[in-house]
Amino acid sequence: MPHHASLKLSAAALGAAACLLAGAVPAGAAVIVLGNSKAHLCYLAAKSGVDVRGGLKLCNEALVEGEMPARDIAATHVNRGVLLDAVGRYDEATEDYNRSITLEPSLGDAYLNRGVAMIRLKRFDDGLADIQKGMGLGIAEQAIGYYDLAVAEEDMGRFKEAYYDYKHALTLEPGYTPASEALKHFVVTKSPAPPPAPSGGT
Repeated sequence: MPHHASLKLSAAALGAAACLLAGAVPAGAAVIVLGNSKAHLCYLAAKSGVDVRGGLKLCNEALVEGEMPARDIAATHVNRGVLLDAVGRYDEATEDYNRSITLEPSLGDAYLNRGVAMIRLKRFDDGLADIQKGMGLGIAEQAIGYYDLAVAEEDMGRFKEAYYDYKHALTLEPGYTPASEALKHFVVTKSPAPPPAPSGGT
């Protein structure tokens, strides 16, 4: 059964109805690692999502073999977590995000991605809190942040907030397909204007 929510789009629009036809899925965000190392190749695999198994192998090797700054180690844990998430290993992905946060507590993308894992595990309140914290710390791709925020809100039945956050994701990145597809789930129509108040008189 479709979900319904009331939206106030502007002062001119007195009300609106939104029909949610299908749910969106959250998106992970890779953290850049520069250079020609396996950690960089791990990042590219996480960003593209093309060769997940090969990417996981590169991430594992980078974390075992390479001597990296703490920030790059933290980023590689995030990137491996994104790949683990892609194959449904959400608990293991969460462990990687936790390791990243321990190493670099100010890395917003680690919280953002942990929030994605929480949504997939149906822990929507925890997911929303992590996404909000990650965005507060600063993330590399703001459009993905607002999209994931909207997914969490949608799953919690907060359709008005979700609608506007999907819209904001598209404002930040007009070509961001997940947000434009999610907005197709909403049908927005104006509510009729209320009848005029009766005039006073004796």
